[in-house]
Amino acid sequence: MPVRNELRTAAVPVPSTLSEERPVAIPYQDRFLTGSLAVPHSPRAVVVIANPRGYARHVPALRALAGELRGAGLATLMVDVVLPNEEGVAARPELLAARLDAARNWLETSRANGLPLVLLGMGMAAPAALLSAAARPSHIGAVVACGPRPDSAGIALKMVSAPALLIAHSPFDDIDSHRRALGQLEAPHDLIVLHDPGDPIAAAVDIAQTIRGFLTLFGSSARNAA
Repeated sequence: MPVRNELRTAAVPVPSTLSEERPVAIPYQDRFLTGSLAVPHSPRAVVVIANPRGYARHVPALRALAGELRGAGLATLMVDVVLPNEEGVAARPELLAARLDAARNWLETSRANGLPLVLLGMGMAAPAALLSAAARPSHIGAVVACGPRPDSAGIALKMVSAPALLIAHSPFDDIDSHRRALGQLEAPHDLIVLHDPGDPIAAAVDIAQTIRGFLTLFGSSARNAA
């Protein structure tokens, strides 16, 4: 299957004054999801980072991850897909995918509107990114699942049409679940197993560099976002 061409979209000119990270509130039903948006000058794409632990913009490792991606010319939207004091929600990928979709809807009203999307599901939000990419393929240039149990996206994996990267961490993640998910993907795909360096910030940089390498590897459409 050929690599999608979504990331060939022309860069949207954005004033450099918007490159600083700013907090955002994303409407979802009768509540708001918290997060932060940062748009460097003339970004090639926007990475939507689904975070299942809350308060992403205050977590040094996630800030390092987003900063590394922005250094590659990518805008970043971090969104907390689990609200404070919620229990059991992180184990429901379909609910997290609905919240990720709310973030995608919000982006259409932001200064990053029109940019190709790279969906990045962190931790328990990994299968949610795959579900969102399968259900709403429009403008998706790539999807990255960085966390346990990507196979819980189930039959939706066959409907993912954008290049997909699965990232597992050794020795913590069930590598077999990643291999099962990989076997269901029909779009261009790859699996990378990273060894935990013991430093959360170093691990975040490793993830960002892995994503950049994937976008570069999978054809000219992804190369424009690397």
